[in-house]
Amino acid sequence: MKVPINKGANANYFVSLIPFALGIWSRSRNYQHKQVIKIFCFLLQLLCIVIVFKSNARLAYVCLTLSLGFYFYQVVLSVQHKLKVNKTFLWIVTAIFLIVMMYSLYHINTASVQGRFLIYTISLDIFKQNPFFGCGLGRFESVYNLYQAEYFRTHVTSVATQFLAGDTFEPFNELLRILIELGLCGVLFFILIVRIFYLFLKKQEHLSVLQYGALGSLLSISISALLSYPFSLLSIQLNAIFFLSVLTANERQMSVTFLSRSSSKFTLMFFFFIATVLSVGFAYRKIRSCLYWEKASLLALEGNFSEADKLYFKAWPSMQYNGRFLTNYGSEMVIAGKTKQGVECLERASKFLPSTGLYLCLGEGYAAIGNYGRAQIAYETALHMTPSRFMSRYRLLKLQLAKHNIVEAKKIAEQILAYPVKIPSSDVTEIKQFSKKLLVSENNTGH
Repeated sequence: MKVPINKGANANYFVSLIPFALGIWSRSRNYQHKQVIKIFCFLLQLLCIVIVFKSNARLAYVCLTLSLGFYFYQVVLSVQHKLKVNKTFLWIVTAIFLIVMMYSLYHINTASVQGRFLIYTISLDIFKQNPFFGCGLGRFESVYNLYQAEYFRTHVTSVATQFLAGDTFEPFNELLRILIELGLCGVLFFILIVRIFYLFLKKQEHLSVLQYGALGSLLSISISALLSYPFSLLSIQLNAIFFLSVLTANERQMSVTFLSRSSSKFTLMFFFFIATVLSVGFAYRKIRSCLYWEKASLLALEGNFSEADKLYFKAWPSMQYNGRFLTNYGSEMVIAGKTKQGVECLERASKFLPSTGLYLCLGEGYAAIGNYGRAQIAYETALHMTPSRFMSRYRLLKLQLAKHNIVEAKKIAEQILAYPVKIPSSDVTEIKQFSKKLLVSENNTGH
C-alpha cells in the first residue's frame, strides 16, 4: 500500500537541514577529518536544495531565503561590516522583500491561499467555543471537519468558496493549533517558554558558527510553522529538539560532576535501558499492527474479507484509537455485509477522525439496516463537509428514491444538474446522467 508523500512537508524538513549543515561546514576546520566533513556537508546541502526546488513548495522557498540570509548576516559578515549596516534599513528591506515574495507566491496558486483563509476562519469558530482551555491536545483533527460541516450548513456561501473546502486535518498554522487545542492558557504558556529561551540566548556572550547554524534551522522551522504544520511530523520534531540542544549547550563549560560517580552512571544507564526497551517494544507492536492492517486492506480489496477480518482483529489492540484504521475497517465490514458491526466501528471512528468518506460509508450502513433517518443525517453531514463533491448528493438522491419520496428526489436531481463541476470525472458524468434520466422519466409520467 503506497503512502503519498506530502511535498510541502518534505521540503520543510530538508530546508531545516541546510543552515545547520552550513554551520558544520564552517566549523569543519576544527575536526580531524575536515575534508571528508566538508564534502559530506556540500553534498547534503546540494541534495536538500535540489529536493526543495523539485518540490515547488512556495513556503520552502521563503524559509530557505530567510534562514540563509540570517546565517550569512551572523556568520559571514564581519563585525566591521555589521556596524556599517543600518539595522532599521535592513528591517525595512527585509519587510519589502517579504511582501513582494508573498505577493508573487500568492498569485502562483490563489486557490490554495484562499483555502488556508477558509481554514483559519472556521478554526476561529472552534476557538470561540473553547477560548480558555481549548478543545484538547491533539484534537484538531477530531473536531475540525464537523465545524466545517456546520459552517456550510449555517452560512450562505458562493460556489467558489465551496470549491475551496476539503477534508482538513491540519490547521496550517502551529500557533493557531495551540490556540484551538490549548486555548489562551496554552498560548500564554508558549509565549512564556519562548521568552525564557530568548532571554537565555541574550545572555550568551558568543554563539559558535554551529549554534548560528542551529538557530538558522530553527528560524526555518518557525517560519514554516506560520503557514504549515511542521510539528505534526516526527522528523521535524526531532530536528527541532536537536537544534535546541545545540543552542543550549555550553561548549566552554561542561560539568561532568554527575557522571563522575559510578552510582550515577549506573542509574542513568539503567533508566536509559528501560526507556529503550519500552520504546522498542511499543514501536514493534505498532509496526506489526500496521503490517496486519496493510495485508488486511489488500485482502479486503480482493474480496477476501473473511481472511482480512482476522488480520484486522489482530491489529485492533494497537489501532483501536486510530481514526483511519477504524474508517477503513468499518467501511470494509459494511461492504462485506457485516453492517451492524461496521456501523459501530464507523461511529467510533467519527470520534477520532470525522471525514466525508466516513460519513458516506456510515450513511450506507444506516441505510442497509433500514435506519433512513440517520442515513440522511450522515449524507447531509458529508455534503456540508465538502459541498463540491457529487457523491453526497447522489447518495441522498438514492436514499429519497428508496423512501419513495419522488418530490424530494427530483429537487436533489435538479441541484445535481445545476451544480458546476470542480474536477471532471466519469463518476460525476454518470451521476449527472442518472439525474437527468430521472427528471425526464418523472416528467413523462406526470409526477
